[in-house]
Amino acid sequence: MSVQIVIDKTDWILTLKKFQRIMPEELRVGLIEAMDHIGLKAVEKMPARKAIEGEGGEGYEGIEKERIPGDQLNIVTGRLAKSILDKNSDFGKEGIRQVVKRGKDLAAFMGSQTPYAAAHEFGYPKRNLPARPYLNPAIAESEPHIFALLKLKLDRVVARSG
Repeated sequence: MSVQIVIDKTDWILTLKKFQRIMPEELRVGLIEAMDHIGLKAVEKMPARKAIEGEGGEGYEGIEKERIPGDQLNIVTGRLAKSILDKNSDFGKEGIRQVVKRGKDLAAFMGSQTPYAAAHEFGYPKRNLPARPYLNPAIAESEPHIFALLKLKLDRVVARSG
Protein backbone atom coordinates (compact mmCIF):
# COMPACT_ATOMS: atom_id res chain seq x y z
CA MET A 1 0.00 0.00 0.00
CA SER A 2 1.34 3.46 -0.86
CA VAL A 3 0.05 6.90 -0.16
CA GLN A 4 0.66 9.74 -2.54
CA ILE A 5 0.57 13.32 -1.23
CA VAL A 6 0.17 16.09 -3.77
CA ILE A 7 0.69 19.67 -2.69
CA ASP A 8 -0.68 22.42 -4.84
CA LYS A 9 1.85 25.23 -4.49
CA THR A 10 -0.21 27.75 -6.45
CA ASP A 11 -1.98 29.26 -3.41
CA TRP A 12 1.22 29.32 -1.42
CA ILE A 13 3.14 31.06 -4.21
CA LEU A 14 0.37 33.64 -4.67
CA THR A 15 0.37 34.33 -0.91
CA LEU A 16 4.13 34.72 -0.92
CA LYS A 17 4.01 37.15 -3.85
CA LYS A 18 1.32 39.22 -2.11
CA PHE A 19 3.45 39.24 1.06
CA GLN A 20 6.50 40.44 -0.89
CA ARG A 21 4.44 43.23 -2.49
CA ILE A 22 2.87 44.49 0.77
CA MET A 23 5.79 44.11 3.18
CA PRO A 24 8.15 46.88 1.95
CA GLU A 25 5.43 49.56 2.11
CA GLU A 26 4.25 48.43 5.55
CA LEU A 27 7.84 48.46 6.85
CA ARG A 28 8.47 51.89 5.27
CA VAL A 29 5.43 53.26 7.12
CA GLY A 30 6.67 51.58 10.31
CA LEU A 31 10.08 53.20 9.98
CA ILE A 32 8.50 56.63 9.48
CA GLU A 33 6.38 56.10 12.60
CA ALA A 34 9.52 55.01 14.46
CA MET A 35 11.28 58.25 13.43
CA ASP A 36 8.30 60.24 14.75
CA HIS A 37 8.68 58.45 18.09
CA ILE A 38 12.45 59.06 18.19
CA GLY A 39 11.93 62.77 17.44
CA LEU A 40 9.47 63.11 20.31
CA LYS A 41 11.87 61.32 22.68
CA ALA A 42 14.76 63.57 21.63
CA VAL A 43 12.83 66.79 22.09
CA GLU A 44 11.09 65.85 25.34
CA LYS A 45 14.50 65.81 27.02
CA MET A 46 15.29 69.38 25.90
CA PRO A 47 14.11 71.82 28.58
CA ALA A 48 12.96 75.21 27.34
CA ARG A 49 14.63 78.35 28.63
CA LYS A 50 12.08 81.13 28.89
CA ALA A 51 13.14 84.42 27.35
CA ILE A 52 12.71 87.46 29.59
CA GLU A 53 13.00 91.16 28.93
CA GLY A 54 15.35 92.98 31.21
CA GLU A 55 17.85 95.73 31.47
CA GLY A 56 20.53 95.28 28.84
CA GLY A 57 18.26 93.53 26.34
CA GLU A 58 16.82 90.08 26.08
CA GLY A 59 18.15 87.41 28.39
CA TYR A 60 17.17 83.97 29.58
CA GLU A 61 15.51 82.99 32.80
CA GLY A 62 17.73 80.94 35.08
CA ILE A 63 21.37 80.87 36.00
CA GLU A 64 23.97 80.27 33.34
CA LYS A 65 26.44 77.56 34.28
CA GLU A 66 29.38 75.96 32.57
CA ARG A 67 28.17 73.31 30.16
CA ILE A 68 29.64 69.85 30.50
CA PRO A 69 29.40 66.78 28.22
CA GLY A 70 26.12 64.96 28.69
CA ASP A 71 24.20 68.04 29.88
CA GLN A 72 20.75 68.37 28.44
CA LEU A 73 20.45 70.51 25.37
CA ASN A 74 18.24 73.54 26.02
CA ILE A 75 15.63 74.81 23.60
CA VAL A 76 16.34 78.47 22.96
CA THR A 77 14.87 79.23 19.51
CA GLY A 78 13.19 75.88 18.87
CA ARG A 79 14.78 75.60 15.44
CA LEU A 80 16.58 72.28 16.09
CA ALA A 81 13.56 70.76 17.85
CA LYS A 82 11.23 71.78 15.02
CA SER A 83 13.61 70.38 12.41
CA ILE A 84 13.43 67.02 14.18
CA LEU A 85 9.66 67.05 14.81
CA ASP A 86 7.66 68.97 12.27
CA LYS A 87 8.30 68.42 8.60
CA ASN A 88 5.63 70.98 7.72
CA SER A 89 7.12 73.99 9.54
CA ASP A 90 9.70 76.37 8.07
CA PHE A 91 12.36 74.67 10.17
CA GLY A 92 10.99 71.21 9.34
CA LYS A 93 12.54 71.67 5.91
CA GLU A 94 15.89 71.34 7.69
CA GLY A 95 14.92 67.94 9.02
CA ILE A 96 16.20 64.72 7.51
CA ARG A 97 13.79 61.80 7.29
CA GLN A 98 14.28 59.29 4.57
CA VAL A 99 13.51 55.64 4.06
CA VAL A 100 15.39 54.23 1.10
CA LYS A 101 15.62 50.79 -0.43
CA ARG A 102 19.15 49.42 -0.74
CA GLY A 103 19.02 46.14 -2.56
CA LYS A 104 16.77 43.95 -0.44
CA ASP A 105 17.08 46.18 2.64
CA LEU A 106 15.26 49.29 3.80
CA ALA A 107 17.37 51.94 5.53
CA ALA A 108 16.06 54.86 7.59
CA PHE A 109 17.93 58.15 7.97
CA MET A 110 16.99 60.82 10.48
CA GLY A 111 18.63 64.03 11.59
CA SER A 112 18.76 67.77 11.16
CA GLN A 113 20.51 70.08 8.73
CA THR A 114 20.53 73.00 11.17
CA PRO A 115 24.07 74.40 11.26
CA TYR A 116 24.62 73.39 14.90
CA ALA A 117 22.87 69.99 15.03
CA ALA A 118 26.01 67.84 14.66
CA ALA A 119 28.04 70.13 16.93
CA HIS A 120 25.56 69.58 19.76
CA GLU A 121 25.23 65.83 19.15
CA PHE A 122 28.96 65.09 18.91
CA GLY A 123 30.64 68.18 20.40
CA TYR A 124 32.82 70.77 18.68
CA PRO A 125 36.23 71.00 20.39
CA LYS A 126 37.41 73.98 18.27
CA ARG A 127 34.64 76.07 19.87
CA ASN A 128 34.95 74.37 23.27
CA LEU A 129 31.43 73.00 22.82
CA PRO A 130 30.90 69.73 24.71
CA ALA A 131 28.82 66.91 23.24
CA ARG A 132 25.21 67.07 24.37
CA PRO A 133 23.68 64.21 22.42
CA TYR A 134 19.94 64.33 21.87
CA LEU A 135 19.29 61.97 18.94
CA ASN A 136 21.43 58.91 19.71
CA PRO A 137 20.09 58.56 23.29
CA ALA A 138 16.54 58.89 21.92
CA ILE A 139 17.24 56.11 19.41
CA ALA A 140 18.63 53.84 22.14
CA GLU A 141 15.68 54.58 24.44
CA SER A 142 13.20 53.98 21.60
CA GLU A 143 14.63 50.64 20.51
CA PRO A 144 12.03 48.45 22.32
CA HIS A 145 9.21 50.59 20.90
CA ILE A 146 10.68 50.39 17.40
CA PHE A 147 10.98 46.60 17.50
CA ALA A 148 7.40 46.27 18.80
CA LEU A 149 6.14 48.64 16.11
CA LEU A 150 7.91 46.78 13.29
CA LYS A 151 6.71 43.43 14.65
CA LEU A 152 3.15 44.78 14.60
CA LYS A 153 3.62 45.88 10.99
CA LEU A 154 4.96 42.45 10.00
CA ASP A 155 2.08 40.73 11.80
CA ARG A 156 -0.35 42.87 9.75
CA VAL A 157 1.37 41.88 6.52
CA VAL A 158 1.19 38.19 7.44
CA ALA A 159 -2.51 38.53 8.36
CA ARG A 160 -3.30 40.29 5.06
CA SER A 161 -1.32 37.78 3.02
CA GLY A 162 -3.10 34.74 4.37
